[in-house]
Parts: sequence; C-alpha cells; structure tokens
Amino acid sequence: MALTKVFGTETEYGISLPNSDRLSANAMELVQLARETLAVPSMENPQNRERLDLLLKHEGSRSRSQIDSFLDRLRLRGRRRRNQRQGEEQEELFRIVGLSGSMLPNGARFYVDMGHPEYSTPECTSARELVAWYRAGDLLVDAGRRALEEKMQVTVEVHKDNSDRAGHSYAAHENYCVDPGTFEELITPSPKSRILETFFVTRQIVVGAGKVGCEEEHDNRRSSLRWLDDEEYGDHPAHCPYPYQLSQRADFINARLGEDTTYRRGIINTRDRPYADATRFRRLHVIVGDANICDVAFWLKIGLTAMVLKMLEDDFPASVGSPLCTPLHDGVAAIRAISHDPTLTVPVSLQDGRHVTALDIQREFHALLARYFADAAVPTKEERDLLDEFSRVLDFLGDLPNHRDDLVGTLDWATKQVLLEELCERGFSWDDPRMRVRDARYHDVNPAVGLRQWLDDNGYLRRLASDEEIARALVTPPESTRAYLRGRCIAEFSSALRGAQWEYLFFDAGDAQEHSSDTEEVIALSDPLRGNADEVREALDTAKNPVQLLRFLKEAGITVRQGSRW
Repeated sequence: MALTKVFGTETEYGISLPNSDRLSANAMELVQLARETLAVPSMENPQNRERLDLLLKHEGSRSRSQIDSFLDRLRLRGRRRRNQRQGEEQEELFRIVGLSGSMLPNGARFYVDMGHPEYSTPECTSARELVAWYRAGDLLVDAGRRALEEKMQVTVEVHKDNSDRAGHSYAAHENYCVDPGTFEELITPSPKSRILETFFVTRQIVVGAGKVGCEEEHDNRRSSLRWLDDEEYGDHPAHCPYPYQLSQRADFINARLGEDTTYRRGIINTRDRPYADATRFRRLHVIVGDANICDVAFWLKIGLTAMVLKMLEDDFPASVGSPLCTPLHDGVAAIRAISHDPTLTVPVSLQDGRHVTALDIQREFHALLARYFADAAVPTKEERDLLDEFSRVLDFLGDLPNHRDDLVGTLDWATKQVLLEELCERGFSWDDPRMRVRDARYHDVNPAVGLRQWLDDNGYLRRLASDEEIARALVTPPESTRAYLRGRCIAEFSSALRGAQWEYLFFDAGDAQEHSSDTEEVIALSDPLRGNADEVREALDTAKNPVQLLRFLKEAGITVRQGSRW
C-alpha cells in the first residue's frame, strides 16, 4: 500500500544588483535582512549573528576585506566552471561567516545556496495547502529585497525563475516521500523509473513556466543564449525552431538518471538523502521542473506527481498492462523537443517504434490515474479535484487555438505566451530585448514590477491561497506533519534550542548540574508525519518551559533522547 505522500519544495531565487557579482554575499545579506525586517525568529548558532553583523554592517571590517579579497581572486580566474566557483565562494563565505541557513517558525528553511537565496517550504500532505507556504517564500524574499535596496541605495532585482538567460540554471526542486523499495526502483533503470521518466518529460505541457529563446550549458566560448538574430544559426537556431518554449529547465537536462543538480542533470535525480528513517522513508528529489507563478500550475505539478508516485508504489501500471509501460526512445531528446514546441503537435518516439505527442501521453496518464482511483485506491477530495482540473486543462490543450486564452492565469507558459504575443501584435519581433524584459518581469517578486500582481489585480490569476492564508503561512507551520512541532518549538522555545534540522531538534533543557555543556536532549522526527498538531498541540499549549515540553512530548510518544550533538 502506498505511503501517505509528504512533500515540499526548494526555490532558488535569482538576485542581481548593478555592478556587483558578489553573489553569495548579496544573497546572504538579503536573507538576513528579510528575517530582520519581518522580525521572523529563526534557529541558528548564536555566534552567527555577531559574525554576520561584522560582515554586513562594517564596510571596513576584516571579514569584509577577507570576502572581497577572496572574490577578487575568483574573478581573476574568469567565468569558466562557474558553478564550481560559486560553490567555492559559498564554502569560503560560510567559513568566514559561519551561517548556512536558518529554520523558521513556519517550519521552513531560508538560506543561501550557490549564490542564491533559497527557501525550502515546510513539509505538507496537501498540494493545495502547500501553495500558501510556497507563496510565503515570495513575501520573505521580497522583504529582504526591499531592505537591501534601502541599505545599498540601488535597485535590487529578484526573480523566481530558473535561468539567467546566459546558460546558467538554478533550482525549483520538489521532494516527495516514497517507500524505500519504490525509491530504489525509481533511481535505477527499471520499468517504474521509465514510467516516471515519461511523466516528467511530458508534464511540462501542463506545468512549464515558459521562456523566450533557447539555452545550452555555459561553456565559456560564446554566449550560450541563442536568440533569433544569432549569426551562427541564422534567423531560427537549428536546435530551437520556435522563439518561445514551454520549460525553462528543459535545455539543462542532459541525462536520464543522475545525482548531480548543477551539471549533467538527470530527468530523474538519484540523490539519496532521506532526512528521515531510511528504512521506512526515502525522499525523491525532483529537479526537472520550473518555478511556477500560477497557483493552479503549481498545485497540479505537486498533486499529480504525488498521485503518480502512489500509483507506482502500488505497481498499478504493470498490473493492468498500461501503454505507459512502453518507455520513451530518448527521454533527453524528447524533453527538449516537447519544450521547443508550444503547438503541442511534435511527436516523440517510443521504444516500440510508435510516435506520440506529449498531449497523448498526458491523456494516458489521466486515464490511468482515474482507473487507479476507481479500482485500486480511494481518492481524497483533493485527488478528485486534481483529476477534474487535469481533465479540464487537457481538454483546453487539445483545442489550443480556440482555448489558449482560457488557460491564462492557470498555466504559466500559456499565460506568458499571451503576454508576449501582445507585444508582437504591437510590432515587436521575438528577438527584441523588450521581449526578454517582459519574460523576466513575469517572474519578478517585486509586486510593483512583477506581472503576477498585474494578473491578479485584473482578475486573470486563479488564486488557490488568499493573501491572508499566505501571510499566516509566513509565521505558522502546517499542522499535518513534523513541521508543526519544529515550527512551534522555534517560535516559542528558541532560547533553549541549540539547533534545528529537518529531522532533529536539539534542546538544552535543564540546569548545569543535570547536563554538561556538551550534551543535550534530542527530539527525533524520523517519521515526517509524527509531531503533527493532533499529537503535540496540547503539549505545546500547556508546557511552561522546555523541561515540561520534553516531558509532555515523551508522554505523547515522541522520541526524545539525551545525547551529544558533536
């Protein structure tokens, strides 16, 4: 029987300041200012604040000089192997600053990764519920952007996208809890991994974010962004026959399976970091998707993927002999071909020689999911709603010339395409720089500039989370997972916390006579569903101090043990 699906996302935001390539330093400053501006408590090592203040507030400090000197050395090396350079820069900054990120009272984590502010949502069990915590990250990042602008007296741009349009891609990752047996099948060549590969390759017609032009991995020899005026490729680059594509991420996927997230990215990522009891739970790390602006597209992305994983855990496709058991001939070629065809008419090859479109395949997934929930599983109300919305979207995609406008505010790539073609109708060509500006504005987190706010104000955006729900999600955790216990402990008992991780909370509870300075009480959250509100709300509401809290949690069945963190 399939596990209850627990999931969350990780979003890296693109940040840029005029005349600055201090990527990690700028990102760290934004992260810190965001927490200060919103007065958001967080869990970090006590010495971090002092060291970060030294870094950020004293321009002539030794730490600032150390960082600038280090970045100068990196700049002298040129732009080759940029991802490795950013990793080295970040590692050095962490050595100097001592800050790698903080857990927040809403159960999320806010930190810096490869020069980008990154927000990881708390764990949720409802895709619709997750929308609010996903959007809360935008509020947090925009607060940091405003504070950084005020401090630096420059325009700070932050985009929730997946490409700098110069050959570098960054993350919109998803995470799903799956059973260990299925996980091992998914990360190795197997019938189940082939089905999941087919789903990931073709789901972009529903969940892609859209992008002007095409890209290839930066190779330092020439600009990797190939626009329509590219002299080497003529008016229409050979590898991108259409000036607009469905996915921002597809150009950067170049393997079927792979562990890396920054180079030779796989359609299925094989990274194995459970952040839970690995004998019972594994975490499927999904890197093939785009950051969504439309609530419905995000909801479909998370919800449908979770449903497909449940179906695979129950081995349903094989049991009914589904046509989806026939794999793609070349998933990497297919993901790009599908992305480069916004008409949804280009067929891709299957291993049995047949040629089908992505729309055909997604319709087959809908039919198989409907059969699965009719014959082998009882759907929740949300799963029924997801199937209904999936059907509606596929019907519109099947008659795209007559129904594309019906997808505005629902699917990102269709919404953005309509906004861009409005410029075409005013006489702009696809290679006009203003096309790229509007493309970027679609993802700008600044509500005064970003097109999401305009779409919302004018009634185009289909909202699944209200402003009030998003604001509440910024400061409170979801109630159905361990994020509830983690978030409330950070909000209410941070003075006694020595540290917090996804699966552990480290408490200094008691007095010096009872506990030495190098020991602590460890709350183990190895089951993502334990520590939910039903289990621990009473303990948290009634505990007057950390000692009482730990005793009440033990009585509630939560694992608490004494040990040394080091």
